[in-house]
Amino acid sequence: MPWVAEFNVFARESREADRPADGGRRHREVVFPPGTPLSPPEQRSVEFSVPMTKDQLAGLLGTYSGIITLEADQRAEFSRRVRAFLDRQPWDQVDLPLICRCLRSTRLPDGAIMGG
Repeated sequence: MPWVAEFNVFARESREADRPADGGRRHREVVFPPGTPLSPPEQRSVEFSVPMTKDQLAGLLGTYSGIITLEADQRAEFSRRVRAFLDRQPWDQVDLPLICRCLRSTRLPDGAIMGG
């Protein structure tokens, strides 16, 4: 689905808009400090899709803090670009593919310390 790649550019921009230019990407690794009484994190990804209209997709991007914290004129310009992209699409509703990254860790029994 070619539209997903372009939509993801907007999604990435909306998530990163409030980061400093040299901030780099967020790390997606969970590391507990030595002595933490938790098991190493387990990870599972769940893929699914959600039907969404163009208005819902535009609204979704507006929920990211990177957009919410922009100056009003920057936020309006971002919304204009998103709207122009969505208006070029031949559909009114589409299935948005999503991936949910789930992490789980359990408390270790007393006396069992990770990294200890």
